[in-house]
Amino acid sequence: MLCLILLGGITVKAQTVVRNGNTFTQTSKRKAKEAFMTTPYTYVAADGNKYPIYLSGHGKYFIIRKSKKTGKEWRQYLPNVNKELEKSSK
Repeated sequence: MLCLILLGGITVKAQTVVRNGNTFTQTSKRKAKEAFMTTPYTYVAADGNKYPIYLSGHGKYFIIRKSKKTGKEWRQYLPNVNKELEKSSK
């Protein structure tokens, strides 16, 4: 009995599918990915590579790096750049 009560409390989030002719499109309730914009700044890493600096929707500066091993892209946030740009804007 207790198991049924506990299992009844679990909510299931099913995917929503919309049919348009022979095409089925999944629509998700998840948040959209955070938007970001390019800045006029560049970042030179210790290895000598230059990267454009981006500004996230939350006001944090970052660069996009690519893993040599897997090829996946990831964000490296730059807190020191945030501090320097905050100083210069005051």
